[in-house]
Amino acid sequence: MLPNTRKWALTLAIFVTLVVVYLSLGNPPQLGPKLFDFAGADKFKHALAYTTLAVLWLNATTVGTPAGGPIKRRSWLVPTVALFFLGVLLEVLQWTLFPNRYFEYADMLANGVGVGIGSLIFKRILRS
Repeated sequence: MLPNTRKWALTLAIFVTLVVVYLSLGNPPQLGPKLFDFAGADKFKHALAYTTLAVLWLNATTVGTPAGGPIKRRSWLVPTVALFFLGVLLEVLQWTLFPNRYFEYADMLANGVGVGIGSLIFKRILRS
C-alpha cells in the first residue's frame, strides 16, 4: 500500500489529468483556430496545463525519494513520455470525434513544451 503522501500526490495527478482530458475532449463551440488567440493565449493555456501535469506526475512518481538525490530514470521518463503522447492523442481525438474542432500541430507543440518546462521546473527547482 502506498504511503499517505504518495496517495495524495497520485490522486491529485489523476484528478488534474481527468480535468485536462475532459476540457480537451469537451465539445465547446469553436469559432476558428485563431479568432480569440490573443498573443498566443491558447498556446499558453496548453503549455500551462501540461506544465502542471508534468510537475504533478513527476512529484507523484518520486514521492519518498530524497530531495536532491537521484531519481530513477523510469520515474522520470515514463511520466514525461506518457504526457507527451497524451497531448498528441487528445489533439487527434478531439479532431476525429468532433468535426467542429480544429487539429493543430501548434497545440501539440505547446503541450510538449509544457511537459518540458514542467520537467525542468520539477528537476531544477522543486527537487533541489
